[in-house]
Amino acid sequence: MLTPLRVGCSGTIQLAGPCQVGKGSVQQILSHSVRQILSGRGGVCFQTNVALAMLLRTLGYEADNHWGEVRFTREEDVADSEVLSGGHVALTVRAEGETWLLDAGMGDAIYEPLPLREGRYRQDPFSFGLERWRRAPDGWRFRNDPSGSFVSMVFTTQPTSLDVFKPVAAGLAQSSRFSRTLTVQRRQHAGADVLRGRILTRIDANGRSRKVIQTEEEWFECLTGLFGLTLPELSPAQREALWHKVLPRGRQLTMARADV
Repeated sequence: MLTPLRVGCSGTIQLAGPCQVGKGSVQQILSHSVRQILSGRGGVCFQTNVALAMLLRTLGYEADNHWGEVRFTREEDVADSEVLSGGHVALTVRAEGETWLLDAGMGDAIYEPLPLREGRYRQDPFSFGLERWRRAPDGWRFRNDPSGSFVSMVFTTQPTSLDVFKPVAAGLAQSSRFSRTLTVQRRQHAGADVLRGRILTRIDANGRSRKVIQTEEEWFECLTGLFGLTLPELSPAQREALWHKVLPRGRQLTMARADV
C-alpha cells in the first residue's frame, strides 16, 4: 500500500552542503542525495525524488524519474511551451495495478500519492487536478491548488536517466529562484508551511497567514523545529552568515504585505 507514505520537507539549494546539486558523478549525486535526506537536511526535487525512487526500488516497487517542468505563473501555464526545461524531476511508481504520481519535490502540493488518472483530487485543505498534457504523447499536467506556490507541473512518463538531469540540475543550482531566495516548504496533513527568506507562511483551512521572523534565534528554531531540518555542521559564524544572506528586512516587509 502506498497510502501511508507521506511527502515531507522540500529544502533549499542554499542548504545543500559541500557537494552541491548536480556536482560530481551520477553515483556521487545519488549518494549525496540519500545522505542529504537521511541526515534531515531536506532537498530540492532532484534530491528528494531521486532518493525516494531508490528507496521504492529497494522495497520492490517499479519507480521511475521523469523529465518535467514547474510553471510558476499563469502566463507560463497559458503559454504552455512544448519544450520542457527539465527543471523538475518528477516521480511515478507502479503499485496496486496502476501508476501513481508520488512526488516529494513539489513543496506545498500533494500529501499522499495520486493515481495517474485524469480527474480532480481532494487532499484537505487543497484540491488538485491531473489531466493529459497534449503537447507530448506521454505527457501529463498536474494542476496545483490556487493557493499553492506554483500553477502547474508538466512531465512525460518516459523514464529518464540521471545523466540527462545532471547538467540541468547543475545550472539550476546556480541560477534558479531557489538559489536566489532561501526557500523551505513542508506539506502536512492540515496544510502547508513555507519559509522564504524571513517570511513564514502558513496555508490551511483558515486561509493564509504570514509572519516576518525578526531574530536569528527564532529563524533557526523555525528551520529545526517546524521544518525538522538538522544543521549540526554549521558553526556560529556560518549560522550568522546564512541568517544575513536572506532577503533584506525592508523587502521582506514589503513582500509580507503583498497578496502573493
